[in-house]
Amino acid sequence: MGRHGPIVIDALSFIVVAVCCAVARLPGRTSAASAAHQTSILGQIIEGWRVIAAQPIVRALTRLGLLMNMSSFLGPLYPALVKVQLGGDAAAYGAIEAFAVAGGILGGAFAGTIERRLGAGRQLVLGWIAAGLCTIATGASTWLPATALLQVVLVFGLTAGSISLGALTQTLIPEAYLGRVAGITRALNVISIPASALIGGKLADSVGVAPLFVAGGLWIFGVAILAWLNKPVQTARI
Repeated sequence: MGRHGPIVIDALSFIVVAVCCAVARLPGRTSAASAAHQTSILGQIIEGWRVIAAQPIVRALTRLGLLMNMSSFLGPLYPALVKVQLGGDAAAYGAIEAFAVAGGILGGAFAGTIERRLGAGRQLVLGWIAAGLCTIATGASTWLPATALLQVVLVFGLTAGSISLGALTQTLIPEAYLGRVAGITRALNVISIPASALIGGKLADSVGVAPLFVAGGLWIFGVAILAWLNKPVQTARI
């Protein structure tokens, strides 16, 4: 298939999804949310901020999400980690990605069960703790099977935490404001990604890839502890 084959298949998958979305029949909205105030973009942003400010849990989750995404520099460094730390090639990287996807599927499948037992807040915190510890271990691992298994747990934790975060937001925010609140929080969450990736790449050249994974794992663990110390977040339930 060659090196271009997977890229072509990936591109085709987006086209298939786009066609499916185009032909899908979605029910019309009949709730009061469809008649939300027709204000300017600036007005909608201000309204969204007011709604966030009125919800202590959502306000805290917005700050925590921004801090969490400062570790996003780790994503682009995985190919370098596979080559330098594991001595692997594209096949090894593909195996790690496959195990990560499996972890995401499992996280999504069991998120509801875990939430009912622990609550959404504790699920979020424990998921982030697991992700932080597994990231640290990934930076120290030199054995491909161990790294692959760590990715299962890591992505499981991140997925379960992400589901908790999204569910809490949808539960606490009035339906009429969900769109603008989601837009604000997601914009804040991604605002640090470009700078994080640039700085991470520069540091990888000077200090090495493995130490950055350890540092990133410690950062994620620290954010998880901040979430645990926030009582409204820790005890939040859907």
